[in-house]
Amino acid sequence: TWPTARKFGESLSLIWPFFEVSHGDFVRDTLIPLGYMLHNGLLPRSLAFSGVGHPAILEPLQRRGTVCTFEREAAGVSRCSSSCHSNISFCQVKPVQGRLAWNGMAALDATLGFTIPDTKRPAASAVIGHLQVVIAARAGRRFLLNLPQVVSQCNASTHRGWFCHCKAISFGKLSLSEVIHTMRAADVFVSMHGGDVINGMHLRPGRAVIELVNHGFHTASWLWLNQYFRVLKHTLHLERLVLPPASNATFVSAWISKVRNGWNANATLPWGTLKLKLNTIIDRAIDCTMSDAHNRLQYICKNRPATSAIDSNLDSNRVHIGANRRRSPDKLSLGRPHQAFRGARPSGKITKKHNSDFGPPPTSTSQTLRG
Repeated sequence: TWPTARKFGESLSLIWPFFEVSHGDFVRDTLIPLGYMLHNGLLPRSLAFSGVGHPAILEPLQRRGTVCTFEREAAGVSRCSSSCHSNISFCQVKPVQGRLAWNGMAALDATLGFTIPDTKRPAASAVIGHLQVVIAARAGRRFLLNLPQVVSQCNASTHRGWFCHCKAISFGKLSLSEVIHTMRAADVFVSMHGGDVINGMHLRPGRAVIELVNHGFHTASWLWLNQYFRVLKHTLHLERLVLPPASNATFVSAWISKVRNGWNANATLPWGTLKLKLNTIIDRAIDCTMSDAHNRLQYICKNRPATSAIDSNLDSNRVHIGANRRRSPDKLSLGRPHQAFRGARPSGKITKKHNSDFGPPPTSTSQTLRG
């Protein structure tokens, strides 16, 4: 006879996560979208994953319903049993970005007992005059060679009457609840490019993320370079700091070789460049009022106009992410081809600045953009 479900209406959703072995990719492309479904009350009760590289990140889903794996075993996650279901869904999770992603992460954090912060009142710090700075301590690859010295210099730093309080945290040694607690108490999160950056999603609205990028990797494609900034934008203040090339680095002319060599290299963080970024964040806290107009973080400044979180170390062809983000004309083929700028819409001719890293120059160096 045809098998029947154990419980009437019982269903199962099968999910094959994209790059399941990576912590950052799993959280960004699978966990956060599921959290957004939870935020909207649409998350199924029973979820089955093909496998999970870091099982601890599934704790919010396990608190809410049944979670199992059906292809590869994962410590702490039960194996899907052989049973009958009234319905089985094969699901492809659709990624979310910006405010939607932040709402998804906040909903997941709430399952562990954390309150959902008020997005209508963003703030640069919890206490006026004090900036709590957390620096991610990596191991194995992409770690800072002078991290203890940077933390020591940071703790002795002051700017316009504000004091910095800095500490290095190895997030791989913390439970998920400890990670959330650490980030909720932080005002600035500093991390090398990679999966640790996604922990910035646990920050409160208006806090800042400083992403450290190795020299060479800063010329990577927009999608690769901004894979985490795309998720963090609109709720947090974002800064990018391009680290200087290593003293023993050899010159490489090929663009892809420069990107690959810089991607996983260990680096030295000059304290002076980090201090400038922290000073910028403090200046905004003093001179600017944050608002949540149109569901994105914006600044209303008394002494200067609101600008993007622009990194002077990136060339002018890069996309800068922050309040009133602008898209470079060279990137018209990505995203929305008909819209070169978001916010201000210029008309007339705009001359493109060619970057040799992206191949030979185009046949025409100008194009007409209509508002």
